[in-house]
Amino acid sequence: MHALDFDPVLRRLVDAPRAERLTLTHGSAPVWVFTHHDDVRVVTSDARFSRRAVLTADAGRNVVVRPLLDDDATYQDGATHARIRHAMARVFTRARIDRSRARVESVATSLVERMRDRGTRADLVESLTSPFALEIACDTVGVPREMWPAVCDGLEKVFETTTAARDALRAREDLAERFASLVAAARRDPGDDLIGVLATDGVDRLTDEQITAAAFHTTHAGWQAIRNHSANMLYLLLTRPREMERLRAEPAGLDAAVEEMLRFIPRMGGVGVERIATEDVRVGGVTVARGEAVYVSYAAANRDPRVFPEPDQLDLGRSDNSHVAYGYGPHYCPAAALATVELHTVITAVLRGLPGVRLAVAEQDVPWRTGSLLRGPRSLPVVW
Repeated sequence: MHALDFDPVLRRLVDAPRAERLTLTHGSAPVWVFTHHDDVRVVTSDARFSRRAVLTADAGRNVVVRPLLDDDATYQDGATHARIRHAMARVFTRARIDRSRARVESVATSLVERMRDRGTRADLVESLTSPFALEIACDTVGVPREMWPAVCDGLEKVFETTTAARDALRAREDLAERFASLVAAARRDPGDDLIGVLATDGVDRLTDEQITAAAFHTTHAGWQAIRNHSANMLYLLLTRPREMERLRAEPAGLDAAVEEMLRFIPRMGGVGVERIATEDVRVGGVTVARGEAVYVSYAAANRDPRVFPEPDQLDLGRSDNSHVAYGYGPHYCPAAALATVELHTVITAVLRGLPGVRLAVAEQDVPWRTGSLLRGPRSLPVVW
């Protein structure tokens, strides 16, 4: 596949009448893969499909990242998961996000101004989407600037599929130690950031390990996911110059455009995080037996023709956009509102600050990250 092509296997599955069992490339036993929009929402909302059970089941997990996530909310269920999410919600309130909006806009605007000061050519990933996402993620979590290079290097090694297992585990251990040291410091002298808020929470009382996992996961998602996804969106607009000019002339349309690009972009390869059925469950015309592994594809659900007319067409004015790009159910992304603000802000900064911006290379010559769990351009060279 090239660029943002939709996986033909997922297209076949979402067009099929019901879910199928497949053997994934990293597993040895068949697993259920749900792709229909309605089925994905049912599976992700049903407590009988457990993520915690994955840690003790042979479900074909990626063993490189497994030890890191034992205390992560991603692999918790029930009361433990609810307690972590309740604490996390204090970090991502609407009021806190609104207060951070000026800072987010300032970072994006400054980066674009710096690009202009340097000339008429730049790489939007290197000069904008990566440093922007890194700064906002680290500020949100509470990672000091002097630690940013080591955190970047470690995250790249952990989440690049081409990294040797030994190197990925070593990077994981180094990151865990770094985040644990920040948690210990915040217990003594908390800041107004994710680590500080969680460390001083007297209601949910998360453990050091849970806060460490939350800090790691949020930094990873806040940097790499926003870096890649904002670059994906800019790529879509740069390869559709008429749409880009329309949004520049009619900025009120950007809200719908961002939601549509969230739906359209298959930002993650594969089928994500697995679950284990804790009892027999009937879903979408099939019966998942107790102990069987289940995967869902949000990317496929976002291309379901039963829900989205002409799902493979990018319609930046699409209304009633019930995409599941941020997940669904109890594990819905806790930072979704902040992420949308960031994506909106980056695009706005480019539309306002770089009139006439266009790709500096042919569309087919844009290099893509081929060894990353999250899809996105490795660089996005432009001129203006």
